[in-house]
This record gives sequence, C-alpha cells and structure tokens, in this order.
Amino acid sequence: INAESWGLSHSAEMDPLQAVRASTKRVALRARHVQINEAALARLADGWSSDPSLMAFQPWSESSNHFVEQPVPTEKTLQYVLVLDTLNFCFWPCQWEYEQLAKALSDVLAHNDAAFSADSLARLTEDELARWLAGSNLPLMAERTRLLNEVGVNLNAFFEGSIANLVRQAKGKASELVRLILAYFPGFRDTAIHCGEQVFFYKRAQIFVGDVWGAFNKQGLGHFDDMEEITMFADYRVPQILRACSVLEYAPGLAELVDSKKELPWGSAEEVEIRAATVHATELLREALHRKGVSILSVELDWLLWQKGELEKDSIAPHHRILSVYY
Repeated sequence: INAESWGLSHSAEMDPLQAVRASTKRVALRARHVQINEAALARLADGWSSDPSLMAFQPWSESSNHFVEQPVPTEKTLQYVLVLDTLNFCFWPCQWEYEQLAKALSDVLAHNDAAFSADSLARLTEDELARWLAGSNLPLMAERTRLLNEVGVNLNAFFEGSIANLVRQAKGKASELVRLILAYFPGFRDTAIHCGEQVFFYKRAQIFVGDVWGAFNKQGLGHFDDMEEITMFADYRVPQILRACSVLEYAPGLAELVDSKKELPWGSAEEVEIRAATVHATELLREALHRKGVSILSVELDWLLWQKGELEKDSIAPHHRILSVYY
C-alpha cells in the first residue's frame, strides 16, 4: 500500500485538504436542503470580534479527560490519540459523549502501558474493547474493533509498529500526515457522493492531526508548518450550534426529520449537504473574522464551536442522526 495507489499524490491538485474545501464548497453552493445565512454569519462574526471573551476555548492539553504525559508527550500519547480518533464517531443513542470516551481510554492506558501498542490493537477482540468502554453501550462495536485491528496490523506492516514513525514521515506537514493516514488506514477515508460527484470530508484523519498538534503543544512531533490547511471536522455537533445561531438553515422537510430525531440515511443528499455546508460556513466565518482583525485557524474555530455546542446541546434543537463510522 502507498499513498499514490489511492490517488493521493503530492500534487496540489490531489492535496486532500484542498479536496475537502473545494468539494464541500461546491455542494454548499448548490444545496437544496441546507442554506448558509450569510447575514447571520456576519452578525456572529461581529459579535465575537467585538467581545474576545466569546471566543475563549479550552486547549486540548488542558482537558482533564485527555491522557496527558508529563513532562513531555511520547509515543504513548500518539498511541492514545490514534486510538481515540479511530473510535471518535457515532455516540448516539447511548449516554456517552466524546468526553467519556476520552476519559475511559485515558484510564485504560494509565493501567496498562502496552494496551494501545500495535501488537495489542492488531489482536484486540470485541469483548476486550467492551471492557475498555464498560457501561458505554456505544453502537457499532464490531466495526470499532475491526478499525482498531486495521490500525494495529498496518502500523506493524509499514511503520515497525510505531505511530511516531508515521508522524515523522510527514516531515512537519499537516497535509502530508492526513495523506498518510488516508493511504494506510482505509477506515479513515471519509467521503460521499453528491449529484454524482465525490465529496471529501476526512473528519477523523484531520482530527488526528489536530489532536497531535494539541497534545504536543505545537512542538516536536506536534509541530506542523501548515496547520492553516486543516479544515473544521464535519460532525453533528458543530452544525447543531451553527443552526442554533441561524447560520445554517434547513428546508422544512429536513428540519422536521432532524427535530423529530429521525435517523437520516447515510450518504443521502440531506446528510451530505449538512456536512458540506458546515465546512463551508466555518471557512466563511473564519474569513469574516480575519477581515475584522481576528486571527484564528479553522481547527481552532472547530474547537470553539464544538465546545459551545457541547455546553448548549440540551437547550437547542437536536443534532442530525446518522449511523456511520466516519463521525
């Protein structure tokens, strides 16, 4: 396996992050079920730029739920981040959220240094994963186990079992690390089809890069020269908060489905348009803030919006529901 065999070359035309931006913009501009309200977006940018306290968010390494090594992060942190982001999808309808998953995995690693080694992941069973996540009732446990097995097998096959070797191969480029993740771990290839054309999201591949950047405090293996290329991570919490801010508007039929908590078919036009509009709206919001003198990366804007969404999730209209391994 290599990156080129999957059409992920080094050329600008095939840059995975540019593919995300271009394809999601294309969908957002022709969407029939989801619209971006640019006036509401401008109001949001005005409010945030006039009151910086509204843009405060918690850095990755300051969360008590994350595994944080002292004094400096090592391979063990990379193992934790990769396992976390391999499993970072589809929390409904159980009672767990991302925070509970992050804390449970941190506890596993605290009790067993070798739990997330490539060898351990390659032979992980569904029963063992269930013990790691005791009490979670997370859906798709067989798929979660398979994805972790895939990570372990391919780390051993191509990187001598070391995630650090994979990260070093990216040579400090976030875009290259995303490309490598997509090339060697098929379970991260998060794409869809809209009007016959492929749309790229790569949510978990991108969030892995963002989490390494955050866990390593932008230093060492977490230093990337091109973090501005990472987009937001198309999930279900950020569109929920953007809709609450009137930035995203759903057509009546879609609004009824989402508000009644009906599951949308994966790959449906409605689902793809929600995700694409979320990516494009976040890019537009970042650009609007930049014009007002506020410098913020898309990854930071994602963290900000996600954290606001987590705080308000029970007091605003519900998120859309999809059964998927991608988010």
